[in-house]
Amino acid sequence: MAKKLHNLNQTVAPSRCGRPPYKPAIDARCQVFLLTLLGFHQRDIAQALRVDRKTLRKHFRVELDLSAGARRAKMLSQPGENETFLT
Repeated sequence: MAKKLHNLNQTVAPSRCGRPPYKPAIDARCQVFLLTLLGFHQRDIAQALRVDRKTLRKHFRVELDLSAGARRAKMLSQPGENETFLT
């Protein structure tokens, strides 16, 4: 809702309070993918990017899901030293 200035025919746009919306960069997306792939927790990744965990999940959902899935697939395909898979 625009405000009218006194004695002028101009209007002023409403002021926007708060922080500007977060816009993730390409290098941040790569960093999130790599850190998740290496097994870091979301709270640590969010801390490294200096964002809230909610912001991390909102803007990096694809990277978090893809890297977590890739990590699980790698763990399942390579048995550990003392582990054997029954086939």
